[in-house]
Amino acid sequence: MKLGNRLGGTTSGDKAAAYVLKKFKSHGLTAVKIEDPERLTYTNNGWLLQVEEPRTLKRLFENERPAGFSPSVSARKTSLVFLNPELDFDPAQVESVGVLVPFPIAHDVYEKFVEAGALCVLSFAPNADGSYENWALLTDLPSSPDNSIPVFNISVRNGEALKKELIAEKKVVIKYSTKTTVKSGRPKTIVATLSGDSDEYYLVCGHGDSDCGGPGADDNSSGV
Repeated sequence: MKLGNRLGGTTSGDKAAAYVLKKFKSHGLTAVKIEDPERLTYTNNGWLLQVEEPRTLKRLFENERPAGFSPSVSARKTSLVFLNPELDFDPAQVESVGVLVPFPIAHDVYEKFVEAGALCVLSFAPNADGSYENWALLTDLPSSPDNSIPVFNISVRNGEALKKELIAEKKVVIKYSTKTTVKSGRPKTIVATLSGDSDEYYLVCGHGDSDCGGPGADDNSSGV
């Protein structure tokens, strides 16, 4: 993590690729760096998300992250409203407030919130078999430098805590900010080859992992 978010095509991603290439070569492997086509890349440089009211939830957030391609916004405070999954809402409900929703934000839904004048969105995954109970499901907004409002992915536990307050018609105020960079870059893929004694069989290993909402696989079962 000292290198940064390490998303493909970003400065920290390039440093990570160079580090992996050097390590492979130091172990005697044949390794090459492949540059992918240029594309739009995204970096989280820092963010703030905390509950201002009620004070009992001041330290609620720990493992939350902005969705990929969230825009930079200066620090501000806003009250929250909760919307059910049906999304049958009056635009006036979300104008100039933050929105809490119990599902990942699809791109068309994001645009509806933007058009309605929402300030930000807090999204938590459906609570299925304890998944994402304490960690946020990482998602991306449309790959664009022109997105209007940030989306914060939060854990199910914290989403339910906020939902409980709002359903009880209690006031919830959050403070948030984001500092991000969106620019063109070329992701790097490092390919290392371990030569064997026979070419009758081939063993291919690929761990296409990533961090902070970037593209990637979870382990070799999907990485190959």
